[in-house]
Amino acid sequence: MFRIQKLSCKYLIHTGRRLGYVGAAGMINSPAVRLPSNVLLDDYLVRSDKWKEASAPCSCWAREMLVYVGKGERIRKGRDIHDDETGWVLPAGFIPESAEGKRMLLVDPAGLDVKNSRVAVIPGKVISLANMVEDFGSMGRMDEKTRLPLRHKIYDFSGPDLRWLIRGHGTAVRPIARKIGKEGEGRRAINAVTSPETPLDVLLAVPAEQEPGALIRDAEASLQELSDIIGSEKLEAFRRLIRALD
Repeated sequence: MFRIQKLSCKYLIHTGRRLGYVGAAGMINSPAVRLPSNVLLDDYLVRSDKWKEASAPCSCWAREMLVYVGKGERIRKGRDIHDDETGWVLPAGFIPESAEGKRMLLVDPAGLDVKNSRVAVIPGKVISLANMVEDFGSMGRMDEKTRLPLRHKIYDFSGPDLRWLIRGHGTAVRPIARKIGKEGEGRRAINAVTSPETPLDVLLAVPAEQEPGALIRDAEASLQELSDIIGSEKLEAFRRLIRALD
């Protein structure tokens, strides 16, 4: 169901569409309208009650990806990281020196180079992760900057800072997925195992501080495409949202 929610400095647009990650990330060709970050989704799912407005449990894409290697392996500078099960790859030229010897990276993509079944991730930003929980379903205290779980001794299993990591056993290049659902149904889980081809709900993030005229100009080239996706009535709601940012 299409709806708009205000969350701190962003608007979340629930498009009512279910798409794989490539389709979701390219839904609108505007730098001001993107998939929501993992931090924004965490604010929405854990630090607000707005998730309760969802009509039914669902999963949605975050903007970032987790890139990780299999058990006992390490990231090596100069080597591509290939997903064991898909055609996705993080090219060696985008792997920073700080990643040497690490096991996991957080990637905020600037773009995707899609050639048949091969998808090369073009990063806008790469964070080398240390002290991350690494086993499937592991629990840890979240890192405030990324909202990903770190290895800590857990004494309070009901604490608000607990997060779970759901990852595969091998090497993977996977977008993060988050679950919108009832209490206790995985809102704190960071899912980095779902295939990027899986259709998930598409949410879009719009900065509340964005100057509305600029946003309209940036998005104008994509409005007809957006109309085809969500329908003319929903497009008008989107236009009203943009103007309301003034």
